[in-house]
Amino acid sequence: MSGKVAHHLQNVDPAPNRGAGLRVLREDPWTELEAWIDVFGAGGIGGSLYSAAHDDRMAFAEALISRGAWVHVDIIIDADGSSVGVPVEALGELRSTYPDALIDVHAIVHADALGTLDIPLIVRARPQRICVSNDLVAATRQAIHQVDSPPNLWLALAPHDSPDLDDVQRLDIAGVLVMLIEPGTAQSADDALIEKVRSWAPHVRVGVDGGVTRPIADACFLAGADFAVSGRALLGQNITPLSPSLKEEDSA
Repeated sequence: MSGKVAHHLQNVDPAPNRGAGLRVLREDPWTELEAWIDVFGAGGIGGSLYSAAHDDRMAFAEALISRGAWVHVDIIIDADGSSVGVPVEALGELRSTYPDALIDVHAIVHADALGTLDIPLIVRARPQRICVSNDLVAATRQAIHQVDSPPNLWLALAPHDSPDLDDVQRLDIAGVLVMLIEPGTAQSADDALIEKVRSWAPHVRVGVDGGVTRPIADACFLAGADFAVSGRALLGQNITPLSPSLKEEDSA
């Protein structure tokens, strides 16, 4: 990976408690990642760069790409328009360095800063998938129609989002990303939200993101998910306590 890519991947600290101390430079740092791939397949896994400590993001990206897994890039814009996630500029450099990498972008933008997101710049980096909230669907669709081989457009559903199926189908999106925590935070996954996966899966492709550990991922894939994003758990951090129901399923 080029020095520029390393710089952009490393120059923003993760959110509090989301990356600080999650160092992965162990003798065999990718044991957990490989275990997930063995179970779910490389194409079903996305590793969240934002969850890694900034000094480890380069190594995490390389580990994901070399194993055929998705690189999940959280572009996060705060209320004042400042970038607090992975910088948008890193996308183009990542694509130039790894032309065949599977890149998945989740744009998380504060309601007061929707107009500050440079969607065309994201699209020009040619990610295969872009996940956005309903507020950004129209602008993202306009941008992807300007390029050859446009990315798949997915709708990101925050925990409080409960759109009607008819409304989502009218959006003509490729899938929905069910957030199990509030976007951009470092909470434990709310496993009650797995029911959303079960309800959406018969109608559209479903991904899950937010506090996803192996037991949570197991439950989500059983409920019909096609894709799971994880960061802290892939880095060997078991951060989500199991609910009694998941404990029973895991031991069955």
